[in-house]
Amino acid sequence: MSSVFAVPPPGHPSTDDAARMLRLPQQQTFEFTGEVLESIDSNAYSYIQVKVLDETLWLAAPRIELKKGQHIRFPSGTVMRNFFSRKLKTTFSSVMFVTAVDIIPENT
Repeated sequence: MSSVFAVPPPGHPSTDDAARMLRLPQQQTFEFTGEVLESIDSNAYSYIQVKVLDETLWLAAPRIELKKGQHIRFPSGTVMRNFFSRKLKTTFSSVMFVTAVDIIPENT
């Protein structure tokens, strides 16, 4: 059985390349928490719709398996407006690119 690795579409940087281009610090502070409403995997990224307090927003993060209703924490990131995903053939009114997402265990 051979392994298959997904790559970002042309013109879409890898998560590591994006972090280097944005000169993001190596250690992130997970300053936000929210509830996962939806998660869509696309190549090396997961697009995550998350509810933070009374606001709903989209994140783009390194691929992670998430389920609706899970609680996550994430750092601040770079917001891109009117971001078009070629793979999903969808335009997000805004999406925040973050370097990591951490699942909050249910018993905390």
